[in-house]
Amino acid sequence: MKFINFLYLTIISFFILQCSGIEKSKVVDIYSDGSPKEIEIYTGNPPKMELAQILFISSFGDTAITINVADGDTIMPEIKKELTKSSFDNGTPIIVEHWTILGHDETLAEIHYFDETGDILQIDDKVNETLRKYAELHPELKRWMKPEINPFKDYLHGKWDVTSKYSGKKYLAEFKGGAYMFSEVDYSGKKIWEEMYAVNYIWNFELELRMLNKGFPKDRINPGKKVHYQLKIDTKDNFEMENDENYFGFNRVK
Repeated sequence: MKFINFLYLTIISFFILQCSGIEKSKVVDIYSDGSPKEIEIYTGNPPKMELAQILFISSFGDTAITINVADGDTIMPEIKKELTKSSFDNGTPIIVEHWTILGHDETLAEIHYFDETGDILQIDDKVNETLRKYAELHPELKRWMKPEINPFKDYLHGKWDVTSKYSGKKYLAEFKGGAYMFSEVDYSGKKIWEEMYAVNYIWNFELELRMLNKGFPKDRINPGKKVHYQLKIDTKDNFEMENDENYFGFNRVK
């Protein structure tokens, strides 16, 4: 009786395996972002499935190495890198690194943009036709783990040339930790007026500014007045700041 039950169980298990979808590939290693790093490919059906290929995936999604297990052949596409000098629209010089995957399909995969310090500025993904900008490549700018470690504040620190997207007027701005200075300038660079604010750096690229009792002329100073802005960070040295009344473009002063 036990043998008959065992036989029935074996037959049922066999039919389940044959009728259900058989997984012919298995991810055996992944990158920290959850994308596949190493994949095993199998042929045949249970119980006679055999390992046929091992694929190693690059960090930007292409197959870097293919190992054919049966014949021991290894296919490894060539990765070609080209470093050139270029510049953004604002004239900022940058180093451009072109990546081309050669071997399976000779197509330009990505263009990486760096500054002179090696900090990555943008990635132009030619495969998916997307442009990943500075803020996306530095997610710590959007949300930081500790208030005392604030990369968003560090990014904004320093002097900026500012242009109104609405009127074309020129301004100067400076972020100094918890303080923010904002001035309108004439064509000679002389300050027409200046305002000073206390700054509250908020997650998701938001700023809250509270006007201080400093600046000139005094008739435009309204201590305690609060202003909110939303920022869009494009590169290491360029961002936009906007609210319901104003829309400014910022370029870092070198």
